[in-house]
Amino acid sequence: MTTTVRSAHPWRRLPFTIVMSAAVFATAVWSSTTHRPLGTPESDMLGLAGTHLAGGQWHRLVTSVFVTKGAAVFWQSWAALTLFTALAERRWGSWPTAGLFWGGHLWAVLVVTLGVAMPLYRWGTEAGLLLFTSSDVGPSAGYWSCIGAVVAGLPARRRWPIGLVMGAALVVALSAGSNAIASAPDRVLAAAAHLVAFASGFGLTLAVGIRAGRKPSRASTQ
Repeated sequence: MTTTVRSAHPWRRLPFTIVMSAAVFATAVWSSTTHRPLGTPESDMLGLAGTHLAGGQWHRLVTSVFVTKGAAVFWQSWAALTLFTALAERRWGSWPTAGLFWGGHLWAVLVVTLGVAMPLYRWGTEAGLLLFTSSDVGPSAGYWSCIGAVVAGLPARRRWPIGLVMGAALVVALSAGSNAIASAPDRVLAAAAHLVAFASGFGLTLAVGIRAGRKPSRASTQ
């Protein structure tokens, strides 16, 4: 007699991914950004700029995650969020993935906004003014942190080549965006946040591991 072992329900295996994916999708439906670009009222309500943090509107660190630029950008961002958080959650578990996502998002946004844009703004540079006052939205910094953790969990012979290529690609994207800072400062902010988030997720996973899930084994580094 044989018994069939049923796999755990996706809700039990990927609760964080499902909640985040559903929340971002619901926000897109509410804001009608599944088929059109994000409107100014919604951006003003939920987006995040350095001026908001300077004014004490810290809740925007959270609200800005759930809305995107809309239309094709929404679908790309939503798919990436769902895929990469799911990969991280399967590898490391739900709570560590939640920590990676939100920790990576908060760290990247604060480093870029308060560590780069604000000093440039206070020094009176034009670039600082554009970066500090530009509003940005989206969950991309969070899922880039998860991508970094997933890459760090690969065997060493794949981890380092993939990690270096992805890191170099992010640096190139940031350099290219910096040339168009006058026309698209939000893209520069996003590119910088992606680089910081990827590096933090990758570095954290290598340095301390994620104790709630499987850490890279010695065998995987051979």
